[in-house]
Amino acid sequence: MVLYDAAASKSAPGEFACKGYGAPVVGTVYPRASLEWDGIPLGGLGTGYVAWDTDGRFGHCSVFNDAVTPPKSGTIPFRLTVGKRQWALAMRGEDGAGDLYDMRYFGHYPVADAQFIVDSPVSVEVRAYGAFLPGDSNGSNVPAAVFCAYLTNNGETGLTAGLSFTTPAAPTKVTDSRQSKIGGWNIMTATHPDFAARPRVGLMGVTHEFSLATDADRLTCGEYGITGGFEAELAPGKRSKGASYSAGGSRTSATACSRKCCVTLRGLPARTKSRPIR
Repeated sequence: MVLYDAAASKSAPGEFACKGYGAPVVGTVYPRASLEWDGIPLGGLGTGYVAWDTDGRFGHCSVFNDAVTPPKSGTIPFRLTVGKRQWALAMRGEDGAGDLYDMRYFGHYPVADAQFIVDSPVSVEVRAYGAFLPGDSNGSNVPAAVFCAYLTNNGETGLTAGLSFTTPAAPTKVTDSRQSKIGGWNIMTATHPDFAARPRVGLMGVTHEFSLATDADRLTCGEYGITGGFEAELAPGKRSKGASYSAGGSRTSATACSRKCCVTLRGLPARTKSRPIR
């Protein structure tokens, strides 16, 4: 495993090695769909959040300016493709979607580490986090969440694997989008109208803007969200040590690769007299 090596048990904390820590950590690795409430909330302080739940879906989401009664998103963020087969990386829900056998979830705020158990020769692990810098309110106020994905070929032959990520679904249809590039980051930004005007922002409504930035090579904008994806050639064998990436790009190995994406969300005024919600 890339992120941690521990069995899942809702009632029994354990001690185990975890990526990024110099000594073993103590914590609870939750099995699939084992939390009654949300998983780790991802986002900057005071900027809204999206919860990533233990069933693999996005949960309650306030980033679209529904801070009082945030609705449940239900979006399945990750999908794995190997050859002609595709797996939705979530437990099967009432909508019939979801292909996971199991999921292991280790939340250590502001980080969530997930391991997906699926009938595939490729294993997927994801680390997600938001900005949380003790003593630095400005640095912690960044309206973004970062997702780092790791793929490993556990089979006996080489293969091509793809992984896609989709943002939480917007409550209204996207009306405009634009693509840009900064350094090694590919960025897609989408705009959609907010709900009706609200007293907090004056008599006029606002439009809402959200972005997906990734070091991968594919970005598309749909009716309600943005999807980014990549493919990697993975040789069989043991995973190389320290497969990782940086903000400027990614580094891959023969048996494991990692990619990073960042979601940013913010409100924009439809008129200059409107005050945006953050």
